[in-house]
Amino acid sequence: EGDIPAVKKNEETVADKAKFLDETLEDIYDISRKVAAGAFNSLMISGRAGTGKTYQVTKALQDEGLEEDEDYLVVSGSVSTVMMYKKLFQYKDKTLVFDDADAVFRDENGRNILKAALDTKKVRRISYLKKSNLVFDPKDYEMDPEGEFLAIENGKVPAYFEFSGRVIFISNLPKDKADPDGAIRSRSILIDVSPDDATLMERIKTLLPYLEPKDMSIEKKEEVYEFMKESNNVSMRTFIKAAGLAKSEVRNWQRKTLRYL
Repeated sequence: EGDIPAVKKNEETVADKAKFLDETLEDIYDISRKVAAGAFNSLMISGRAGTGKTYQVTKALQDEGLEEDEDYLVVSGSVSTVMMYKKLFQYKDKTLVFDDADAVFRDENGRNILKAALDTKKVRRISYLKKSNLVFDPKDYEMDPEGEFLAIENGKVPAYFEFSGRVIFISNLPKDKADPDGAIRSRSILIDVSPDDATLMERIKTLLPYLEPKDMSIEKKEEVYEFMKESNNVSMRTFIKAAGLAKSEVRNWQRKTLRYL
């Protein structure tokens, strides 16, 4: 009997989608390196969690020769507008990565600051004019440069400054929810990563030799992979955690994976 045409066509479709996903992640790596090098002011990456977005960005920055906390900073989780402004000042000529820090998009004042920071000009002027204990007016120190230096050393930031850095946003939200009015997208290169379960599983299959745990046999990883097809939470993170449970030889790792991952 020959192959069923409909099945063959479906397999070709999944393979094409997996190839497209591979190319998208390669593009994230390539463009992130160019952002780090100063070719672009900003990059926005949105879409499904557990697809490797953050890994591609951090690998790109490191391969570009940047050192974390020195040349670039990754800000994750909740962050207030004034703290975002402070980090923009501290890394005003470097690279900031906001990873799953969607609160920066929701505050109107924060969005206005980001609009200024992401302008296409090489050097951009950013300001924060709301009253805050963290912010000082540079005019107060026009005749006292040492006082201004000490204020900055004590954690305060000027109410306005020149920004020449780069910003990368990574969000697990769909692009329309992360950036409802499109103001951030319009100032950035936008890459959306939204594969379906079958496409993501196909990519995981090709990456089995490289995924953690590295010291786990490929045969055992394939066993976990086959079991993952039953999971309702398909992602690379879920696979790595499931593989960790299997490697630990905990009793009933399959049941624990389905219930708790």
